[in-house]
Amino acid sequence: MDYPDSSPRHWRFIYASITDMNNFLRNWGRELYIFNENLPDLFTDISRLFEIKNIFSHEETGNAVTFRRDKEVKKFCDSHNIIWHEYPQNAVIRGALNRNHWDKHWFEFMSRPCENPELTPDKILKLDEETKAALPLFDPVDSWILPDPQMQPGGMTAGNRYLKSFLESRCLQYTGNISKPEKSRTTCSRLSPYLAYGNISSREVYRKTLAVMQENPSKRRHLNNFLARLKWRCHFVQKFESECKMEFRAYHRVFADLKFDYRPEWIKSWEEGRTGYPLVDASVRCLIKTGYLNFRMRAMLVSFLSFNLGQDWRNGVHFLARLFLDYEPGIHYPQFQMQAAVTGIHTVRVYNPVLNSQRLDPDAAFIYKWCPELRSVPADLVHEPWNLTEIEQKLYNIRIGEDYPLPVVDLKSSVKQNVKRIYDLRKTEEAVRENIRIKKKHVRPQGGGQ
Repeated sequence: MDYPDSSPRHWRFIYASITDMNNFLRNWGRELYIFNENLPDLFTDISRLFEIKNIFSHEETGNAVTFRRDKEVKKFCDSHNIIWHEYPQNAVIRGALNRNHWDKHWFEFMSRPCENPELTPDKILKLDEETKAALPLFDPVDSWILPDPQMQPGGMTAGNRYLKSFLESRCLQYTGNISKPEKSRTTCSRLSPYLAYGNISSREVYRKTLAVMQENPSKRRHLNNFLARLKWRCHFVQKFESECKMEFRAYHRVFADLKFDYRPEWIKSWEEGRTGYPLVDASVRCLIKTGYLNFRMRAMLVSFLSFNLGQDWRNGVHFLARLFLDYEPGIHYPQFQMQAAVTGIHTVRVYNPVLNSQRLDPDAAFIYKWCPELRSVPADLVHEPWNLTEIEQKLYNIRIGEDYPLPVVDLKSSVKQNVKRIYDLRKTEEAVRENIRIKKKHVRPQGGGQ
């Protein structure tokens, strides 16, 4: 909970998920007990009261903290003759050295029928009060219990509701609105936090989506696009599983020691949504309040940090992790490096915040919503407020530089300088050699390698 990627919004979502699960399990006279203790200390405490023969868990591709925890649990299980059953998630292959046959594995994993576990009262262990008192039961803090109406609620019930509404109607505008910051909030699936925290499984989403596609051919194009992104989700988790050091350093060795001109005041303006670029600022403010932002705007935030502000990607990676309600380490770190262009093998993508604003938020609905100080400025002028003349500023009752900040950097000159540094490194012999290693390990062969 003290790790720098952790946020109360994550734990609130998790606690709501557990509460929802307990409400469901009460129909079978079952209950989940929540403990607060480091592992394997908790198992040691439980083993004083009960004989542990098996431990069941999902298979997690997490951060360094959870990886260390897993190694401690394995050591405990081995020394106590306990069988640890881990259930795979996201079609991830542990210990994979390359992507040969990964596509085939993904398809087979997703096609497998979902299990329907038997939930009967005679298979439950209920703890009496004396036993409860001997174990470190968890008492949640207020920030976990009180819901935030601007954020998605945790739980299987909410996850199924989002999936149902998406497949029934919202998906019909998915393809056209996926990159639009405001419209995507309702026409994208919004399933990412429920997938991240296990409220709903990727296999369940895949199978239900296929069923709807068969019944409604009119939805096929949109849902095919959606399933492609579901597969990419697994692809990035697999990438992180195979090279988890990317949590701390660029996995392309040439970019690991790239030097940056550290400007904390620029980073602060980015974090506070005060850069002077309306789409950037609206995106950050939206994230702070709601925990959600579509993919295009997320990529733009990393691009702006890297290519406009010229800052080390690591100076923003934990900040955004704390804001994303759907934070998934396996997606977050590979995507962050990809958008910061330190992977070496991907196209350098620079997301111009002005052009994206004009194209994807032409009526400024998103900007007006999250930058209310700009509401008096007409939509055709609000994308570049620094160009307002003195007369226009008086007319629209706004002072640029006071009511809304001037740009922290110049778009064109900053990009030119910072992108050149990336391309100069990509041309080196060492970079070419490293590209071969990365492609051999992480790139899926043509045809899926089947």
